[in-house]
Amino acid sequence: MIFSVHAVAGEVDMRDYIKIRNGMTEAEILYLLGPYDHETIQSDRYDYIFDKTWYYIPASSSSGKWITEVRFNSKGELIDHDRYRTPR
Repeated sequence: MIFSVHAVAGEVDMRDYIKIRNGMTEAEILYLLGPYDHETIQSDRYDYIFDKTWYYIPASSSSGKWITEVRFNSKGELIDHDRYRTPR
């Protein structure tokens, strides 16, 4: 079986979302939720990373699903997470 690095992560199940705790590492989140769909990084002009956010986005054809955001600090520790519905 072949897995693609660019596989779509999709919606995070609520059973997995409630297990997320601040202070978890990037590796723990990857193990729990799998690969993310999109990443944003906030850094300075010297490429020092202040924080990064991973997005788990459901398929575009589905409405009313949940988008999950997890945010890490510069040490790779979870500092915030949120869920919100896609527009209907």
